[in-house]
Amino acid sequence: MPGTGIHPRVLKLSTVRSMVRAWRAFGPNSAFKSYGVRFPGTSLSRYGLLDRVEEKASCISELIEVLERTRKEWGARRLWHRGLEDEAYELQPTAYREAEDFSETSAFNVFWAQGRGLAEFSEIDYRDEWSWYFAARHYGIPTRLLDWSANALVALLFAVKLPDGKKEYESENAALWLLDPTDFNEKLHGSDSIVVPCESADDKAWLPGAEVDDQAEGGKNGILPVALYPSQTNVRLVAQAGMFTVHGRARDSLDSVFSSSGVNARRVQIPGGSRGRILEELGLLGLDPWSLYPEAPYLAQRLTSFYRGIASSANPNVVARAK
Repeated sequence: MPGTGIHPRVLKLSTVRSMVRAWRAFGPNSAFKSYGVRFPGTSLSRYGLLDRVEEKASCISELIEVLERTRKEWGARRLWHRGLEDEAYELQPTAYREAEDFSETSAFNVFWAQGRGLAEFSEIDYRDEWSWYFAARHYGIPTRLLDWSANALVALLFAVKLPDGKKEYESENAALWLLDPTDFNEKLHGSDSIVVPCESADDKAWLPGAEVDDQAEGGKNGILPVALYPSQTNVRLVAQAGMFTVHGRARDSLDSVFSSSGVNARRVQIPGGSRGRILEELGLLGLDPWSLYPEAPYLAQRLTSFYRGIASSANPNVVARAK
């Protein structure tokens, strides 16, 4: 491809289709890398495949400046934040990254039926469909929910931490999305309130298996996405200051929704070379995977890491049990 530095290849039709699926699911960077087509540099923005980078933050103090400017510019009372390990990823929920024959409704119904016997869900009322839906997302069921956090540092940790076996992302730019949720609902649904979902017929329009009502008033027909304030019914939601947007039946990514509707939303680029520094800064502030997942495996991971190399009881970091 002249002028781009992209090396031409002869690709089979089946490969092109796979690349398109990867593009839709994980963004352009991943789609091209998977098939050996590489754009020079770490950002696709120079080729017009990403929106212009509006802000950049290489450390926490720079991010604070961005947050202050953004809130002032938008006149926003609150911001939501979403961290992405690769800036090229689209804001597309996991259910819409699956093939179109994936049944979110069936997966959710079985999760609800079998999950009721698990200790971690013992306090969720079996009739509370929304709390079960939020739990399904947090424990890995593909849903139309997108996670956001009211805490910028939590979202930042999600952006810069490297998932197991994904060292290739170490030099890739990450991203932190900022969203004004009240403006989001105002632009899409004509109401500047954040929806606290309940069992009303209107709110159920976004639940798995709900029927779409094209005549519903105020846009509450389960077609366009909406910003939700979830009931804090599981420990992960509480620890992560979790908030959600939920897609309706329209499969457009939020990136395109933001562009077409003029919603106050912004992507902050986190340069790949800054990941280590930011992780150290977050660690100094006490944020690590245990902070996000207050569960036994993550507690063990934190303690193993902290106490590795401590061999003497004379070491001031050794904690002894009282006798």
